[in-house]
Amino acid sequence: MSYFTAVLASDGDGWRSVDLDVEDAVDVEELADEVRAAVDGTGDAPGPLLVVLEREDEWFALVRVDGEEPRAFVSDLSAASTSHYGELLSVTADSPAPQPAPQEDEEEDSAARVAAPTWAGDADLLADLDVPGSELADTAESRDPASALVAVGEKVGFVDLLEALR
Repeated sequence: MSYFTAVLASDGDGWRSVDLDVEDAVDVEELADEVRAAVDGTGDAPGPLLVVLEREDEWFALVRVDGEEPRAFVSDLSAASTSHYGELLSVTADSPAPQPAPQEDEEEDSAARVAAPTWAGDADLLADLDVPGSELADTAESRDPASALVAVGEKVGFVDLLEALR
């Protein structure tokens, strides 16, 4: 299985790719510093910066770099944690997906555990770009990683660029 990575910068009118290899970043803060340095060198990124990571058929992650603290979302924390990017995405474990409320009936509780979300992180990281947290979480839960990123890209406006980079 292969990985797909892209760094995207919003310039206010659209999105462009940033040439940056994210392979060696050990944590999300280092990744954010590398993204900022790559974009600062070009001088034009008034909007958000997004790192898109995808492990074919398993999971996707988005890391948003703007402001002081980078924010991350991963569609399947368990699968991502065993990958090359596990350490980088471990920050999302600090914000796991909300779990279903405990049920009184053991059978119902068992079913709720099976249906528990697998995503983690900041589901609201694209809320200001018309992708509410609940929609990002639903998309992550209901679609394969590539289709989920296409759906998000269509809403945010980077789908054509994403497809061209693949």
